Amino acid sequence: MLPAMLPLALSLALPVPSPPPNPLSLLSVGALQDAGAPDQEPSSRGGRGRREEGRSRESGRLSVTPRKEEAAVLTRCLTWLTGTGEENDYVSVGRLANYFGFVHFRISSGHTVDRAGLGGAVVDLLRPEQVAVLLELNRSQEPQLVRVREARVRMNDLLETMLDEGAEPAEQDLVLLGREFGREEALLGGTLARAFSEVAASLDDDQRAALRDLRERAEAGRARDQASSDGDTGGARRRRPRAATGQVARRQLEGATQDQVQEFWSLATRLLTWLTGTPERNDFDTAGKPSQHFGFVSLRVESGHAITRGGVSEAVQEVLGADLTAILEEVVRDSREDFDGFFAARAGINRELERGLAGAEIRDEVLVTQGQLQGETEARMTWRQALAFLDVRDELEDAQALALLDLRERYLDLPSPEEVAQDPLAAGRRLVRLCALCHVPQGEGRAIGPSLEGIVGRRVGSVPGYTYSAAMQALGARGATWTEDELSRFIASPREHLPGTAMGFRGLPDPALRGALVRFLAGGQGAGEAASESQSAEQAPEAPSAEREERRRRARRERTEASSSARPERPNILFLLSDDQPWDGLSVPMDPAVPQSSWDAVQTPALAKLAAEGMRLARAYSPSPVCSPTRASLQTGKSPGQLGWTKAAPVVSGPSYRLIPGETAKRFSSEEVTVAERLAAAGYDTAHFGKWHLEGGGPGEHGYRVHDGETGNNDAAPHTDPNPVDIFGMVERTEAFMREARDAGRPFFAQLSLYALHYPENASAHSLEAVRPRLERANPKELGRAALTQDLDEGVARLLATLETLELADRTFVLYMSDNGAKPNAGLLEGGKGDLWEAGIRVPLLVRGPGIEPGSVSRVPVAGFDLFPTFLEWAGDGGALPAGVEGGSLARLLAGDADSVERPQPFLAFHFPHYQGLGGPQSALIQGDRKLMWLHEGDELRLFDVARDPG
Repeated sequence: MLPAMLPLALSLALPVPSPPPNPLSLLSVGALQDAGAPDQEPSSRGGRGRREEGRSRESGRLSVTPRKEEAAVLTRCLTWLTGTGEENDYVSVGRLANYFGFVHFRISSGHTVDRAGLGGAVVDLLRPEQVAVLLELNRSQEPQLVRVREARVRMNDLLETMLDEGAEPAEQDLVLLGREFGREEALLGGTLARAFSEVAASLDDDQRAALRDLRERAEAGRARDQASSDGDTGGARRRRPRAATGQVARRQLEGATQDQVQEFWSLATRLLTWLTGTPERNDFDTAGKPSQHFGFVSLRVESGHAITRGGVSEAVQEVLGADLTAILEEVVRDSREDFDGFFAARAGINRELERGLAGAEIRDEVLVTQGQLQGETEARMTWRQALAFLDVRDELEDAQALALLDLRERYLDLPSPEEVAQDPLAAGRRLVRLCALCHVPQGEGRAIGPSLEGIVGRRVGSVPGYTYSAAMQALGARGATWTEDELSRFIASPREHLPGTAMGFRGLPDPALRGALVRFLAGGQGAGEAASESQSAEQAPEAPSAEREERRRRARRERTEASSSARPERPNILFLLSDDQPWDGLSVPMDPAVPQSSWDAVQTPALAKLAAEGMRLARAYSPSPVCSPTRASLQTGKSPGQLGWTKAAPVVSGPSYRLIPGETAKRFSSEEVTVAERLAAAGYDTAHFGKWHLEGGGPGEHGYRVHDGETGNNDAAPHTDPNPVDIFGMVERTEAFMREARDAGRPFFAQLSLYALHYPENASAHSLEAVRPRLERANPKELGRAALTQDLDEGVARLLATLETLELADRTFVLYMSDNGAKPNAGLLEGGKGDLWEAGIRVPLLVRGPGIEPGSVSRVPVAGFDLFPTFLEWAGDGGALPAGVEGGSLARLLAGDADSVERPQPFLAFHFPHYQGLGGPQSALIQGDRKLMWLHEGDELRLFDVARDPG
């Protein structure tokens, strides 16, 4: 099979080496016929073969029939303008079907197969150990599936802001999200291909023959029981090797979610189509490329796959008329080159995946390159179509908008009773989106119906400039107001409740749905927050085409201007993390009311400046009293206890200790979603300089574009005066990174994980001389730590000065924190590094940035794992937090808008089941001023009031 791919790969001019010959080539159905004649139609076994989706092979590439692409765009226009956000977020279970040939197969079979039935037949042909590979794949791919979906949903969320607000974010924002989505999707394809290749290598001759039979019969439209039964095909009698394995798989899937079960059968079908299909078939791509961004897939599912693009598009075209249809035809023509680029990138991914079938290594770096290119190209196509859809909406006449709603109404997916009962406000929000096409102003501030914003309590028929029906005017003249009860009865059946109303909506008879909608409206969350509500109930006369085009350009320009004025520029984030620095380790007091919260032996003017220009968080806690667990927590927003990573150095145990310490992780898992990965997906440039100390491949494997590699404490040792522990080297690299990001017009996230205060013997000579008179009786280590503190402050000063020089200071959040506590200098706090007493986990935390009051102080307990959701909120990442995040955003607290932090639980949790500091294995909970400690060795609980007893 694979030798026939060489002309295709070369014709695509992709930088992907061709794989060696595939030992499984005889598995392909009609491989000799199809591979030798790529311009011919597929084999027509069972009378089903034909050219798919109007495409044909031309020099190894697929050409797109404009009629098919126009139909796809017309249907997406309908679903995006009339669907809810939840519907438009839909991602189908077969999200990687195009990589592995299932889409081509489904079309060639006349859509007569389903994944569950065909997947069961495939699994029946496998041996138990082969089924086990698929079951393990189904389990292990879950984190990647989540990342793929989250990346796509972030793209959809950005598109929804265009639809809801009429604003246009920067195109580059969507392109960056598209690159992230393409990367994650391609890497997930690599995961599948490796597992499929493992199964392929273990197939025996009987299984290969049976898989060929299964494909041929399914393409002929025959039922599953026929396809998997014993029988004579082509003169050879073939038997199923292990029919019981399907039942084994079903037992293994008991207790799994419906999505997980569906995904398993989908994996089995892709295994079949990939192993038995030719490269031409597996390269097949449908005409409706970005359909999932605009909700057509959800419409197809809602209708039970009873609709076709052709039928829907003809109805939409009839509603829109020639002029508006011409807008969509134009975007199809403009996207032709992008579609070719998209297909070339996808073919490059397929060629790389097929290396696994030949026993060669599948290279992630190639998948990432081609995936990012594919995602970027799809994002540009999506962007152009979204602009065209908004142009169409700007030009819709009232009757056309109502007609589109009528067309969509037959497919509406209203919230279920369970969804309404579980979250009525969410159900109401979903319902109110159905009102948007009529009640949100579109082109030139025009809307079909008056705004619903603030409707409860408003006098009927009182929106200025809107022409109401005579019946509505009469009701308003009697002084009637929209109460919740009145609104509910009207929504139930507008024409029955108010005969003569001009409202085209036929009603929402279900009382639970009405209650959810009315409750949402009563909360002030109407379907529109528009600037203008003027609207005439009569249709405007048809404008000449030139005038319509000018109106369209003006509306697009106004949307762009509204976006740039309403959406603040995303801030930069500069996070400075020191090492082993006690709460009282700076010259500036961490709590102005507590003199013992500073150290008079050092001078840290830059950090004092940071405190004066921002906020001091007097009760900030590191997630752990030791290094690596804190660093893992900062990356994930999860506590070290949940991560199973509670110790940095080797665990201490022995006869002198009563308890066996808990086991701990030592390597950062690739399954964890990091703050850098989320920020990179949101369009941020990312960098990590200095100490990583997490292994797991280093920062580059976890979302950081620029980094120093997989570093640890020892990497600081070679750096002495004039660059003690690489403080100033890190500063220089950060300055270059910030300058590069500024010049590229991208927001940045940079984390400096400073080695100081490790290797105090490496402190600079001038700092040692400065602190020596104030520490006459100190030992060399104490003297060096004080000197390194001043070296560190000098590095902070350089960074703050660079932000001013680059004119970035006003839009950059700067944070300074320690990774854990240490022995106190002033002696106020109890304990030190390696325990959960206050000195072990209470650390300095300073934050300066937009909206933070200079010189402010907060005594609200916060923890390092709160920074993950804080950074995401600052970046405008509105996506759901990864499962298990324990932190809460500090954004409102820092802005002075809140005096508490919302978290999944009301307390901060700490767990250190080891012998290192004071008191042996410990756990602690902090809630408000109360701190509960559990000393495990004596099974002793102690409760403290930290406000009265800070020690």
